[in-house]
Amino acid sequence: MATQIAKIGQWYKAEEGAIFEVVALDDISSSIEIQYIDGEIGEYDIDSWLQDNLQQIAAPEDWTAPYEVEKEQGYAEDSTTTMNLGEDPLQSITYENLFNDL
Repeated sequence: MATQIAKIGQWYKAEEGAIFEVVALDDISSSIEIQYIDGEIGEYDIDSWLQDNLQQIAAPEDWTAPYEVEKEQGYAEDSTTTMNLGEDPLQSITYENLFNDL
């Protein structure tokens, strides 16, 4: 039985082996929002949280795997993802220029 209070950012392992992180606590609905290691989102109500046999664990080594964009997926830094605007137009603004018209 889980007697610890859920903490945002803490990882847990359920009795059936599911690994998840607490990502939000909703005081209004008394629910605990979780995200499984594969990226799926889930929710516990407070009663289920207290009844389940949950074990606090360290963050898994590969916990970012579902969020990583791989080169095969087409993301690479190239001309379509970067922009060269040349000179920064804000650099030409001076205190005197701002108040010339007053």
